[in-house]
Amino acid sequence: MKLDRSAFSCGKLINNKKESLFYKNFTLKQLFEIFHYLQSVSYNHKLNSPPRFDKTYFKIR
Repeated sequence: MKLDRSAFSCGKLINNKKESLFYKNFTLKQLFEIFHYLQSVSYNHKLNSPPRFDKTYFKIR
């Protein structure tokens, strides 16, 4: 499955856009799970094992 990045609209849930009405009655935990799934699809990583930040790559001066 490939994510269609051209079909995107940014906005707040308080603005009554047609797309956001579906998500208005969701709990914060459910919204987080949906966001996590969409992020895993868009960045192409497994849902239960997101990539880790390699802290050894950067140096502190």
